[in-house]
Amino acid sequence: MKLNYFDYLANTESFLHKRSTWVKFLVTHLYFAAIFYSESLSSLLLITIIILINLLLTRISLKYLVLLTLYPIIFASFYLLVFSHELGWVVIIRAIASVFNVLLLFSTAPITEIIALLKPVVPQLLIDIIFLTYRVFFIMLYRFHLVFKSMRVRGGYNPKKLVTNLKHVGSAIGLSIIQSVDLSERLYAIMAIRGYRSGFMGSTTKGFYSYNLYSIITAVITLFLAVML
Repeated sequence: MKLNYFDYLANTESFLHKRSTWVKFLVTHLYFAAIFYSESLSSLLLITIIILINLLLTRISLKYLVLLTLYPIIFASFYLLVFSHELGWVVIIRAIASVFNVLLLFSTAPITEIIALLKPVVPQLLIDIIFLTYRVFFIMLYRFHLVFKSMRVRGGYNPKKLVTNLKHVGSAIGLSIIQSVDLSERLYAIMAIRGYRSGFMGSTTKGFYSYNLYSIITAVITLFLAVML
């Protein structure tokens, strides 16, 4: 998943991005309620189309949209072998709609605003720790990917030598951890130089604006259709 792309997309300008953060979060839960409450294929298709239209309004790249949708399609397709034909398709469409719903949230709300929703119930220092842990986790994955790629290019990975592979992978993990610790120390030094004293997380968008009504009404209607159909 291209984290930097969604960070960029979440900070672009559209009427969906201008909604209050709590509205984005509420709408996401309403869509999830509609997705998991609906059991008919027709209603799930309608819900998926509604969410997809909203997602396309965020100007998300079709390349990332297709790639991120392939994962649930591949894994959910195994249900076609276990359940009946219609029930299997219900599981697949439900998985696709769930992916679209999550992408809609992360395409319109920066992660700082999402985590900042915890401010009323969680201390500011803990919120900062959650955010840094989230960032460092993906940085560690990316660094391990680079180390593993370098290991394969240099012939350190051979599918026929399991013991050797485990030894080299262990070294790669150790190197990634050392690099991550070094990155954390440099990040802390940068934050200290810039005067960090806890509380660098962005605040949520407050207020109630006219463009919030579109999302709330659409989500409520979608949930109503899921109940009625």
